[in-house]
Amino acid sequence: MPKSDRCGTFTSAVYRRLEAKKFNGLLRSILFATERLDTPALFNWLVDALSYQGMSDAVAFAYIQKHGSVTWLEIDYRLSKRPSCPKLKSYWHFHGCDYSKTSRSCSHPEYYARCQLPKYRLRNERLNQTACSLFIFLRDIADSDLLNWIDSQLSRAIFG
Repeated sequence: MPKSDRCGTFTSAVYRRLEAKKFNGLLRSILFATERLDTPALFNWLVDALSYQGMSDAVAFAYIQKHGSVTWLEIDYRLSKRPSCPKLKSYWHFHGCDYSKTSRSCSHPEYYARCQLPKYRLRNERLNQTACSLFIFLRDIADSDLLNWIDSQLSRAIFG
């Protein structure tokens, strides 16, 4: 076997073990959050997981390491300051926000300078909107309790 093949095989095996350890740690933290009914922890995990869509894991991971992510506490704090934009008032108002990080615009340009969405350090506007929308949904629709909301939805679907 050529030297490069042996190194590649070894590197690949080490990588798979590291990925398995990382996955097991992640799985344990999700299970722990689930046992505690910890919606903020599950939200944080979901936002990070969604950040991996549309690009390689390595690039997404490097971006998060360099710029950080957004957390439940950060969004909760920013929205508790009574944002000026009416789109951030509630889940029902958020529809049609049209925030664009690239063009620095939205459906209410008069509020853009004080908008909360550009302050989130996520990779693109879709992720900023997703994180904010998910937070507002969990706060307003699920009463900040994701797992009990899912349970009640399943119960209604099964038992009527």
